[in-house]
Amino acid sequence: MSGVFTIHHHPIWDAGRTNSNSDLVPWEKLYHQYNISGNFAGHTHNYQRYNIGGIPYFVVGNGGAPNDDVNNSTKYPDGKEAVLPMQLGYLKVTVDPKNNTATAWEVTVAKLSCWECPATPELYNPPVINDTVTFRLKPAPYNPPKPNPSFNVSKKMNKEQITMGNKHAEAYGSGKSANNIKIVISQGPGAP
Repeated sequence: MSGVFTIHHHPIWDAGRTNSNSDLVPWEKLYHQYNISGNFAGHTHNYQRYNIGGIPYFVVGNGGAPNDDVNNSTKYPDGKEAVLPMQLGYLKVTVDPKNNTATAWEVTVAKLSCWECPATPELYNPPVINDTVTFRLKPAPYNPPKPNPSFNVSKKMNKEQITMGNKHAEAYGSGKSANNIKIVISQGPGAP
């Protein structure tokens, strides 16, 4: 089994707003329609992870630029699972098709002391794993229940009149077999 991952610059779900990015709503609808495995975006300079309708959304913009400021008053969409401000790092993802899973590790290599300041980051040696999540590659195939026909082949069928334009038809069966149906068509009401 393989997964379906999408990658784009602007995140659909992001700190500072409680709804999705309105410009990206068509993509969001497609992602849920096709039940993708995960979405990766950048643009916002920090690390964030959301779970929206079972799909993990990663914002991985913490690769070296000054971090975007988030704090206790920052609003987030429902589904927020992790936010790592003031950290520099990268995301490592491994795929395990045999178990239908992927695992993502947010690896932090340094900590910033202030937002948009010239101070030298504090390096972590060795790097630190600050967030780990395992998620499915593809859902189990959908197998809708098969209809269980409830008919009795020994029951007599009722005669029905069916109108087709100016023609009329009668459908009836012998009552002995569901496949024993006879159609009689006439040109108008009362015609033989």
